[in-house]
Amino acid sequence: MNIINDIQKLLWSGDISGSASSVIAVVAMEDSVLTPLLPDGLKLATQLLTEPGLHPVYFAFNFKQINVTTPLPFFKLNYAEFAMGIPYLQLQNSAITNNFAFSPVLYLNSLPATLGGRFFFSLPKNFSHIQIAQNKKKNESSFLASHYFNHNETYLQGIFNQDGPAIKGHSLKNFVDIMPLLKQPLIVYDVLNGFRYTDYDMEGLDTCYIQPMTGSCKTDDFITGIQHKNMALQSINNSVLGTFKIDYNWKLSKATPVK
Repeated sequence: MNIINDIQKLLWSGDISGSASSVIAVVAMEDSVLTPLLPDGLKLATQLLTEPGLHPVYFAFNFKQINVTTPLPFFKLNYAEFAMGIPYLQLQNSAITNNFAFSPVLYLNSLPATLGGRFFFSLPKNFSHIQIAQNKKKNESSFLASHYFNHNETYLQGIFNQDGPAIKGHSLKNFVDIMPLLKQPLIVYDVLNGFRYTDYDMEGLDTCYIQPMTGSCKTDDFITGIQHKNMALQSINNSVLGTFKIDYNWKLSKATPVK
């Protein structure tokens, strides 16, 4: 008997939803850096967004996560969160050919959301201090994640500037080309349950407006292989490996065993 699974089902077995205001940056990283971040049994799949030896990664700077539902009917959460995602992954030695995305690390400033994400979804969420600043005159915003108790121990920082006006996402080929990346289900892993997946639905991608952005990302004590890097973030206007701001509603389904 899996006692932890029984407790999870007793507490709650539903989906969650919320609204987000995010800056999403799609970048390319070396296969050799990303492969060690994957649990055994997952591999990088073939994709057409990068040249051989490189693989797309997305950084989601979620400036706002609003009205996130919980197992308690009238208790909702508001917080800020950073999530790293590695899309275009497949299971090794499996007949399943679906592409999945995997998050090796998330940082957020809500302890209930951190604990809930780990307990119910096996997501590697880390309770952190997040500092957000916006300069409307310069159309500039920044996002800083650091250790909750020692703010000088920084994980990463992003700085962003608007690149032209907001546009309909489907009118820009670069955005259309990365939409499949944003629609891939998340795969998670823990020792008790093995691989499970959750469908992460960003509602309205086909009709949404996006704000193209440029910027930079500096990683400090981030994650093995990606520490102490400075990355220039291109605009989605100029590259499929680009950056944009998007507001959207989302749903996350309960974690289901991969069969």
